[in-house]
Amino acid sequence: MELNKLDAVNLELLRTFVVAARAPTFAEAARVRSVSVSAISQQVKALEVQLGVLLFERLGRRVRLTPEGGRLAGALERHLGHVAEALDEVTGAGRRLTGLVTVGGPRTFGAHFVTPRLASLLRDTPGLRVDQVFDVPSVLERRLVDGQLDLAVLARPAQGAGLEAKAMAMETFACVAAPGLVTRLGRARDEAAFAGWPWLVFDRDLPMHGPWWRASFGRPAPMPERVVAAVAGLEPLQALAEQGVGAVVLPDYLVGPAVKSGRLVVLVPSSSSSRRARAATNTLFLAWRRGAPLTARAEAVRSVLLARQVSSAR
Repeated sequence: MELNKLDAVNLELLRTFVVAARAPTFAEAARVRSVSVSAISQQVKALEVQLGVLLFERLGRRVRLTPEGGRLAGALERHLGHVAEALDEVTGAGRRLTGLVTVGGPRTFGAHFVTPRLASLLRDTPGLRVDQVFDVPSVLERRLVDGQLDLAVLARPAQGAGLEAKAMAMETFACVAAPGLVTRLGRARDEAAFAGWPWLVFDRDLPMHGPWWRASFGRPAPMPERVVAAVAGLEPLQALAEQGVGAVVLPDYLVGPAVKSGRLVVLVPSSSSSRRARAATNTLFLAWRRGAPLTARAEAVRSVLLARQVSSAR
């Protein structure tokens, strides 16, 4: 961009354009920017006039980036972050790291993994505050796109438009049951025996049960025949398992103490022991808005959470 054009362009218009280019619709861009749809349209048109370039094609009620718009969006996404860093450095925010950062994610993983990693950063930067928000991935992604969250830990790859993510940790699942239940029913040895057990599940998507079943038996998990309870909380599921209500698949970092104390036992199918065992794992991702410059404090939190790749979360 020529210097005289740069002098004439309002930085706020560039920020609006980046959001509009990233969002699936102008309505979504308006929600992110907390303005009306007409304001988004007017700001985009103003930028087009200032640049003398058509950035979006209007196709009825839909819009899409022109080739020139796509090139500009890519360049701005790469460089606006450097502008934010320069502003932070000048104002001292980069050194002070003051203010609020909101991080979404799963509650149990947050307690066992996110909070310990943040402890030293919070201890060393008294002006920094980090709020954790717990919810399911679909809700977390919406809040991230809408600007309600700075970062989000997702138990699956990011699916929302305008998001990017990086793998941050891997968790391993274990199938466990109370010793009394195992004594009553006998140790399940094959797929048919396991299918007949009473099961506790997180929800009908089987986010933990499914990967464990595939790793154990080499095929997708059917919905268990006997689901005695479905609870959207890992600690309540473990409590029910310890009471002998049913078997459950949970992260090993959660059930480890109960297994060590004998309150739960790990169930291993004979098919897993007769061949090289394949661990049931799941990768967790840290996500943020693509092209939206992070503040220095949010960048510090992201760096801490991504600083160390681990084979399992403990």
